[in-house]
Amino acid sequence: MPQNAETLASRTNPYVGPRPYRRGETLYGREHESAELVDLLIAERIVMLYSPSGAGKSSLTNAALIPALERNGFEVLPVMRVNQELPAGIQLGEDFNRYIYSLLLSVESGLPLRDRFAPEELAAMRLKTYLQNYRERARKLDANYDDSRSLLLLIDQGEEVITVAPTERAAKQGFFDQLGETLRDRNTWCLYSLREDFLPRLDSYIRPVPTGFSTRYRLRLLQTEAALAAIQKPAESNGVHFTSDAAKKLADDLRMMQVQLPDGTTAQQPGAYVEPVQLQVVCRRLWAELPREQSEIGLGDIEAIGNVDNALADFYALQVAAVSNRTGVRERAIREWFDRKLISPQGVRSQVLRAPDSSDGLPNHVITELARSYLVRAEQRGGATWYELAHDRLIQPIRRNNIHWFDQNLNLFQRAADVWLQQGRSDGLLLFGQEYLDSAEWARQNPDLLTETEWQFLEACKKHDDQTRREKRTNLIVRFLLAVSVLALIGAGIMYVRAISAENLARTSQLAAASHGALDTDAGLSILLALEAMRNTSPPVFEAVDAMHRALPASRLEHTFVGHTERVYFVAYSPDGRWIASASRDGTVKVWDAVSYTALPAYDFEIGKTETYGATAVAFSPDGRLLAVSNGLGELILFETASWREVR
Repeated sequence: MPQNAETLASRTNPYVGPRPYRRGETLYGREHESAELVDLLIAERIVMLYSPSGAGKSSLTNAALIPALERNGFEVLPVMRVNQELPAGIQLGEDFNRYIYSLLLSVESGLPLRDRFAPEELAAMRLKTYLQNYRERARKLDANYDDSRSLLLLIDQGEEVITVAPTERAAKQGFFDQLGETLRDRNTWCLYSLREDFLPRLDSYIRPVPTGFSTRYRLRLLQTEAALAAIQKPAESNGVHFTSDAAKKLADDLRMMQVQLPDGTTAQQPGAYVEPVQLQVVCRRLWAELPREQSEIGLGDIEAIGNVDNALADFYALQVAAVSNRTGVRERAIREWFDRKLISPQGVRSQVLRAPDSSDGLPNHVITELARSYLVRAEQRGGATWYELAHDRLIQPIRRNNIHWFDQNLNLFQRAADVWLQQGRSDGLLLFGQEYLDSAEWARQNPDLLTETEWQFLEACKKHDDQTRREKRTNLIVRFLLAVSVLALIGAGIMYVRAISAENLARTSQLAAASHGALDTDAGLSILLALEAMRNTSPPVFEAVDAMHRALPASRLEHTFVGHTERVYFVAYSPDGRWIASASRDGTVKVWDAVSYTALPAYDFEIGKTETYGATAVAFSPDGRLLAVSNGLGELILFETASWREVR
């Protein structure tokens, strides 16, 4: 039924985004898991719930389990955490346990201030004693209180017993001793939830708990059918029809994974699961951009405003900025860690081994915050912890967002230092002349912003600039003496040579100036103009080399392709952006993967090297089905891109 504009204008966003669902909100797509878990808890009394990071344990607990368990007659205490801060300014006894205190504080926070225990009293209590007092207080406050109901403890994010104060083994064991003592009361029940990568580290502590948490339930990431429900039903509950085709396209996009093939190339393939957090982020963004008068979401809307890459890139940018603010670690350092440690040059996920204080250059407390933001997950393997991206689907959004951020936030000197580092600290990329002087002055004014690499780059530039100045002085003297000698021998001829040289130098200066002028508007054109300036004189003069030094960092050079043995004459992109073809004087055409930057050896075409030329040009047809190659023999050869076979 069509809705009026007033109703649509007042609708709220039914997708929660990156936060967990709260009590009173409706969680879609988890009906089966919720029913299974409630039945298991009723039957077994003590259950451990575990899952991969980001699967939605907290959402399932808050929005589905608590209401279902209350309908089944349980008295459900407020959700408990073990990460609360220690009490300040009070005397702590020998039996004080920070984890038990945190549980009790979680329950107390739901009570009126006048009915709460004082911090000193709470810090001295055992868990069993507190729960007995809790029932006594409840009877006094409510004459109709039913103390025959089973008491249910919900402990969320139980891995914090391991991560908070890692060296306090006695306190951790004391926590599970008290939990076991409490759960020997057959009228007390417990659901203990945690991330699955912490299970092995917990096993050594849980023996005092009745059954040793032998009953366990694994919550998987969303499968396709559940993901479709999580996409469609929130919209439909708000009067907007989310078509099946649109929902399926969105779910398929969210479950795409980057897979490395046996030949070293990579390809996107659909995975089995969807990350609930990513689904919520993308759907919330889609809903926010949907015209208010619209009452249906179709394929066209997914293509127009439901861009998964953009939504995930924005989510990444917001979370990284928030973690940087909370930890005081520069956003640039966090972004570079993602860009160079968690994503390989081939465009697939890499892993970082956890070290004592920092892991591959980033402090561990920062990585913990990134894991809480659902960008990173930890995996236990072989007794060690490995960090990786939360999902393959984040790879391209992160890479593109990082490129944009670096372009917007790093100046020419910082980008030049970055290119210098990535290209093996090549002397050919060092700054000199006025460019070095400007960079040295900026560094003097902003010493706190420089990284260790940038200081090294600046020092290398200084040595290179000093050497260049010495060489220029020496060259001036040599040129002067040579000029005097030449003038004495060929006075008339020198005038002609000077005229030609002046013309070439004037053209070189014009090209170099044009290259400088294009820096801010078209970095690619700036490089081409600088290259032409370098070709105009042999050897290249200072102005031409300086123009190239400015143009390369401004372009944010992404990759250098290496494979041809002689110069490359021509390069072409396929219309879909998947392939890059290059024609070279060495007589070959190479096809490169535009995502992973790797050459595909099976697709090297021997065109044949003539005396002067090899392969001279390449071009893809507008529909991408054909690749045309020309050679020095005047031949035009066509290849099918589906099979890369020669067709004419």
